[in-house]
Amino acid sequence: MNTKVAADESTEPDKDSWKGSFAIPENQEEWNLLQKAGKLTKTTINTLSKMASGSKVFRKQFVTFRAIWPFPLETTKLLDFKADYGLHTTWERAEQIAHSSVELAKYLQLVSSKTPSGTLTEADPRWAGSFMSVLRYQEDCLDEVPGTSTGRTRKRATRHRIPWMARSEQADDNMTEYQATDEAIVNSALLLYLEAVTALAGTLSVKWTIRRLTFSPYFSAGRFRTVTDGAMVDKFGDLPHALVEVKKNSLAHTEESRIAIPMQITAEIVGLLRKHDTTCFLEGHHLMVSQFANEIFLMFAKAPTSYKGYLDVGVVNPNDFLVIQKYSPWRVNNEEDMQCLATVIISVFRWTLQHMVGCLKVD
Repeated sequence: MNTKVAADESTEPDKDSWKGSFAIPENQEEWNLLQKAGKLTKTTINTLSKMASGSKVFRKQFVTFRAIWPFPLETTKLLDFKADYGLHTTWERAEQIAHSSVELAKYLQLVSSKTPSGTLTEADPRWAGSFMSVLRYQEDCLDEVPGTSTGRTRKRATRHRIPWMARSEQADDNMTEYQATDEAIVNSALLLYLEAVTALAGTLSVKWTIRRLTFSPYFSAGRFRTVTDGAMVDKFGDLPHALVEVKKNSLAHTEESRIAIPMQITAEIVGLLRKHDTTCFLEGHHLMVSQFANEIFLMFAKAPTSYKGYLDVGVVNPNDFLVIQKYSPWRVNNEEDMQCLATVIISVFRWTLQHMVGCLKVD
């Protein structure tokens, strides 16, 4: 979501004053270097007055978030680390549910065969039920970016490697890059997929919503405003358990997007933490589900209990870092990716059946 509302909700502050090189830190050492480069050793989120909206986060502002993005992991690595998120207790059942769904199987077959959704009617045996609308919007996320189709050379200089991007996300001269004509298309594609898959998991106390959530965290010297593209919310209290962020272009669309997008996502997670004290979702993690063009990403964010104290009053402990681990990408035009992601989402929702009972408290 591209928010245009600034810290004072009327005009944006002056442009970013950062000087020199900048990269999203993968570890504490790299964050320390950024802190020194920005001359921020005595600055905290509660002493910084110059803040911008979530989609235009200043680099100094990002550094005061004390966020670290470890090197992203391939989608298959989530199988190795599922216990970190408590998903080992629900994974086997989630696989059974995903593999037994007739509608999901038909949808995956349509993805594999690249059958246009508009060529089918409900009378066709290949009709995938609730997944047909998913397929329709996913197709509109597959407009080829000129000059990037397989076997052709990219026009943009994107051949170098970006440290915090997974190998499968790196720019590839022989990989087609996709885009959508409008962000709303990507938003619909993602939320419809999440809803269709979630419906397979049974009766749940949470749901996905396309309603945009606004966070306006206040700090001692400043504040900012950020807006999400959707969320997973409690059906009863309407409290958020996970956030949604989408873009119509790929993550590697521009040099700036590789930095701006993780900064925006960090701002949204900080906004969530500032408004809600959540400690028991997915073993203490906060989930962000994102889709950029045809690629879906999962980010699991976790911070120590003392991090909330840092946000509240600026008291700094050495280990007060928000760590955001990214897994990616699951591609909507790849049936194996969509099958795997369905298992992940069902596993998450089965976890909620076992654990989510009044976990969120509003400050």
